[in-house]
Amino acid sequence: FSDPRIRQAVARAIDRTALAEQALAGSALPASEVFGPAVAWGVQGPAPAPDVEGARALLAQAGHVPDNPLQVRLWAIPTRPELPTLATAVQGMLRDVGIDVQIEIGEYETQEPDLLAGRYDVYLLSRNYLIDVPDAAGALQSDFTCDGSYNLNHYCSPAFDALIATLGTTTDVAARQDVFRRAAQMLVDDVAGVPLVHSQENTVARHVAGYTLDPLSKRLVTPQVAVTG
Repeated sequence: FSDPRIRQAVARAIDRTALAEQALAGSALPASEVFGPAVAWGVQGPAPAPDVEGARALLAQAGHVPDNPLQVRLWAIPTRPELPTLATAVQGMLRDVGIDVQIEIGEYETQEPDLLAGRYDVYLLSRNYLIDVPDAAGALQSDFTCDGSYNLNHYCSPAFDALIATLGTTTDVAARQDVFRRAAQMLVDDVAGVPLVHSQENTVARHVAGYTLDPLSKRLVTPQVAVTG
């Protein structure tokens, strides 16, 4: 996957709308980038459509023709039950373009040493970039900069690092959000991983009025919430 043609082929092969609406029965939104419509700087429009023929052409350019298919292992964890479901759906989509995928379900704790060292092919992970601190700077630094402590993609772009470094002296909210937006687009352009879906917050309530769902799970009880019975 150091070959950008391979990464791009995978990105083009995956139908993210089908993953969200069919594989997960509408419980998620298809992802265009690492953020989503829950935040002002996230992409609000539809996810990119799959391009099966384009994916096959890129694989052929990289030397993976039908009699020499690319073989990869796809790791997933069972902690979130939707991940094995997504893994199976992704396996079928990649098989359609000529990538032979073997799924391995295992516990994160046992996989982590190999994961951090980059000794894996494809890893299906659930990651929330905003739930702890509703500002993306820390997550972008840790997950995508060259020296990031949790850079599982082993992505390293001096241009990206320079962009993220500006956040250290940028205090204007709109300006910070513009950096987040530009950073997310750089990750898409470089295919630093393939965002699949954005999971949705689910709440069950009874005899409650005035409750508004917060996609960041920060504000559960507000002055507007009232018990009705």
